[in-house]
Amino acid sequence: MANKQNVVEQVAGLTVTDNLIPVPTKKAGRPKRKAVSSVPIQRTCKECGASYAANNVTFDDKTTLITPPRCEMCQTAHVTNGRVNKQILGFKHLGNLKGRLTAEQREAIISVLGNELKVLMDVYAGNSVSVSGFDLKNI
Repeated sequence: MANKQNVVEQVAGLTVTDNLIPVPTKKAGRPKRKAVSSVPIQRTCKECGASYAANNVTFDDKTTLITPPRCEMCQTAHVTNGRVNKQILGFKHLGNLKGRLTAEQREAIISVLGNELKVLMDVYAGNSVSVSGFDLKNI
């Protein structure tokens, strides 16, 4: 098969085309990279202006990353704000499904979300609670 044209063979009454073999594709997203060096540096927080210790990490593709980009308090607030806002958006999306759900399904969702909020409050209070998943098909 020196040429790159489609070669069609007749094998036991089946037609086989050699260019239908799946070709592996690259995964989407950033390629994996390895840290080559990490040097501690002194930085100024980009939100509050306080001085803090960070790391200047150099990767094998010659890119650098300063981590964390904020002091510990501002970084915690930044991550927490993102996660809480994502949950609020999730509640809004659930509210948009109201017309598609039965009364029992809506009640089950409200119950599960209420229980999860109770679990979250227990976790913040220091109690350890085991959490299970939710499946709308079981209602």
